[in-house]
Amino acid sequence: MHQLPGSERSHSTAPTAQPPVGNAYTVAIPPDTGPTASSPPGARACVSNSPASWLSPTSATQCLPALVLNQIVDYLPFADQSRCARVCRHWHDCLPAPRQRLSRWLQQHAPVSWLANPHLALGFNSRTRFFLQAANSPVLPALMHLQQEQEQEQEQEQEQEQEHRLSELRQDAQQRLPVPSATLLLSRLLHYGLNRELIRADQLCLRTVELDCPDNALTTAYSFSLCSRWLATRCRPYGMTSTSLRLYGWEQDNWQKCTHKPDQTPISGLGPFTSTPSQALITIHNSDVLAWQRVPGSDDWNRTLVCPATDSYAVFALFAMSDGDQVILDWKQQDTMHIRVLFCRYIDKDKSWKPAVIHGCDSDLRAVAPEQQSCQLALGIVTHHLGLDHRINRIQIWYKGLDTEPPQAWTFRESVLAQQDTDIEALLYGPRADSLLGCMSNGHVCLWALDAQHQLLPQLTLTDSFFPWHISNHNHLISFSADAKKLAVPCSLRQIQICLRDDNDHWQRGPRLEAPAAPEEPPEDTLEHILLSSSGRTLVRITRWHIDIWYRAPADHWQHRVQRTRTESARFLPMACLIDPGELVCTTVQDPTLVLWIHGPDSQGGFVRKACMAVQPPINGPGAVSPDGLSLLLSSVRGRPSLLQLMPPADTETDPQAAWQPVPAPEPALALAPEPD
Repeated sequence: MHQLPGSERSHSTAPTAQPPVGNAYTVAIPPDTGPTASSPPGARACVSNSPASWLSPTSATQCLPALVLNQIVDYLPFADQSRCARVCRHWHDCLPAPRQRLSRWLQQHAPVSWLANPHLALGFNSRTRFFLQAANSPVLPALMHLQQEQEQEQEQEQEQEQEHRLSELRQDAQQRLPVPSATLLLSRLLHYGLNRELIRADQLCLRTVELDCPDNALTTAYSFSLCSRWLATRCRPYGMTSTSLRLYGWEQDNWQKCTHKPDQTPISGLGPFTSTPSQALITIHNSDVLAWQRVPGSDDWNRTLVCPATDSYAVFALFAMSDGDQVILDWKQQDTMHIRVLFCRYIDKDKSWKPAVIHGCDSDLRAVAPEQQSCQLALGIVTHHLGLDHRINRIQIWYKGLDTEPPQAWTFRESVLAQQDTDIEALLYGPRADSLLGCMSNGHVCLWALDAQHQLLPQLTLTDSFFPWHISNHNHLISFSADAKKLAVPCSLRQIQICLRDDNDHWQRGPRLEAPAAPEEPPEDTLEHILLSSSGRTLVRITRWHIDIWYRAPADHWQHRVQRTRTESARFLPMACLIDPGELVCTTVQDPTLVLWIHGPDSQGGFVRKACMAVQPPINGPGAVSPDGLSLLLSSVRGRPSLLQLMPPADTETDPQAAWQPVPAPEPALALAPEPD
């Protein structure tokens, strides 16, 4: 029996083996994403439409060593790599299996945005597949095949769980890698497909989608699921004080209201959707923490109690970890200095949470930073000693991993900072969870590396940072790139310091960017947000009056590309958000009409405007975009919220009506190529 395409097992070297067609992963990559600049001269020219014609029966290339052959083929686009495996039996035996080839190709070509959200695969069938189909994306066949493999892997895991045949080793492996390999490849290829189409598009279309909610209701909070298929909002009808939960699902090209068993208590906090358990929504109801999960095969949602309320305590922060644990912070309602940290551990086999393990903070807790993917929590604690001028700054790193058997308990390591004349005010993890940034009350920004024992090692100190007094959350003004290689920190109202991480993981100062002065600079202008894109090539500065955008093309310098200014009589402040797939920037500014713009790079390396439309109301903050970048939430203090749906260009060759119809998945390639001579 021949091995199916996509198997991770290495190719057989038996004399009777035949190379499969292998078109299940063949992606027709256009010339503009072909060999990299490091390709040797003529590497692309050696590829013909008939790979078998490259070789004669006595060609020396039939005897190339496997290592040499792999290094040569690595220069080729993925579609040509797949054809190379069908040239002859020797090449087929030497080259990796299709899934391994795809993984290696994605390591070089997948955009950095996939690091920020590796869960897009869960929404492929309901969301992004139709967008890519309408755009005639060449990666769609490979995505469909990976979707089939993902479903097969999930079915196998469910069968194993039902039969209780998962070993402890397998459970530990799932905790380290929570998504199957097909799901991971699907997400990375999905990011590549979206990024490619959004960059190639000269113009983008936006379609308004209304939400089914009460008139004049105030949307006080919202949360998109990691796969972008679900949307949760916390609404308060006009003139009322209580708020309610509303759930929506993306179905038939629209946001449809879902049904859920109403809770008798009003919702006081809207948490995130979790990755474990998959697509569960966390909410707070008078300090009761609940998890809402969809009933399979329906639009109904049921709730599960995560952590019951404690008398006289109120929840003020909640963090959902990637392994399902919920970390909750609460304080005494009559004494907000008495803070507790509650660790609710998730038990996968029981699909429930254990009673919380409580840790009390008797000292002054000043800063909290979660790192959900690696299951870490940083606490900044200040203790005054020998008077008000002498402080002890301590940072506790809470983590898991010391226990040999699940469920693993939380423990911490503590570092005492050398600074004794200043206080910790904010903490922020770097994207790779191997660095921690701290903002001090004297204006210094300290960057530490975390060693294997979770102790802090000083890396970089910036002594001239700038944090306006009215900004309580310093994290709004500090931004990392998704690959943790770039960092943006404000130095003044108009200046931003870029810091760079080298190949030895050492941080150093990079260029300092300055926004051009406006003709009439208002004296009361203040800094509100700094946004750095996943790739670190787009930077956005948001103030109460202006929006500035810088862009750095590959192998080029930073350039200031856009400045927008509101009028003095504007009702709405300027606002912007980043759309990671495609490196897009969405802005709304009232000048004097409230207009939405979308800017982004094009296929020629420029930075252009791709959409422009009048809107009412503005986008709802820097987080108002779904993880897949296809939905934008518009909302204000008054009025019904609505969403803008990102569409492929109107001049697509695909029929617009047919674009939103399901496409049958291609059959896995089982046919065999003719046996080589």
